[in-house]
Amino acid sequence: KDGMVVPVQLLGDNPIEITLPNFIELEVMETSMSTGKETVTAQNKPAKLSNGMEIGVPTFMKAGDVIRVDTRTGAYVERVGNKK
Repeated sequence: KDGMVVPVQLLGDNPIEITLPNFIELEVMETSMSTGKETVTAQNKPAKLSNGMEIGVPTFMKAGDVIRVDTRTGAYVERVGNKK
């Protein structure tokens, strides 16, 4: 994410380890419209995020929503709001 500060361990001039936070908040830039069909099991649809990553999100998500993503797995965690 632009502007995110992450620790980098160097060996000489070469980076050897980058430590990302466990979770980051990203904006949903594009996603398909929900079909409106409710199901008993959770359904996901593809969404493109502000960093260019594409992940599965719940069907109620829409462009402009801000979500929390687990950087260890790349998975959707929760909706945290929407872009103002």
